[in-house]
Amino acid sequence: FFYCVFSLYQPAGSERAADGTLKDGSEGCGGMTVGEQLKKEPFRQIIDFRPVYGMFVLHTSLFEIYFRLWVVHEADVATHNRLPIHGVFDIFRMTEEKMTENLDIDTRQAECRPEDRKVIEQLIRKHGGGSLNVGYDRLDIAIRTFRSKMKRDFYIQTRYQDWEDFDAPRPRWKFTRAWVASLSRVATK
Repeated sequence: FFYCVFSLYQPAGSERAADGTLKDGSEGCGGMTVGEQLKKEPFRQIIDFRPVYGMFVLHTSLFEIYFRLWVVHEADVATHNRLPIHGVFDIFRMTEEKMTENLDIDTRQAECRPEDRKVIEQLIRKHGGGSLNVGYDRLDIAIRTFRSKMKRDFYIQTRYQDWEDFDAPRPRWKFTRAWVASLSRVATK
């Protein structure tokens, strides 16, 4: 199960011909194609609003989210714009082994459609100072850093009965309040 709040609507047909019909011959489901949506840079537009609490990345114990190059792209845009990234997880389903496994990240292995890879890797190269390897290394470090904090929070939450009162570094409540406040503002607008 993969869910992105800003995920793209993906109708049948991925490209339009010059006459406006879908190249695959399908009638589609209405709306813009994925390519047309991507030209509008939806994720960058959200980042341009400079979300006060940063970006929250929901982790599961079943799937490595950075296996998808589009999720790597989101981390690239956030990192490039110095937006804080926070990892969130279900404390009752996540395991210490999975937390440790999550630290071993290689964003170069992420997958997507070949035409999307070209576009995303151009941005990663650009944000890596002209080097694709530097760009990927930069992302591996950024993801490993926020996941290390996530693992620390997991450790504290699973070892202290009264972790709500744990004053330093107050791991879960800091993020829970920020998450609820962010969702409340979105829901009221």
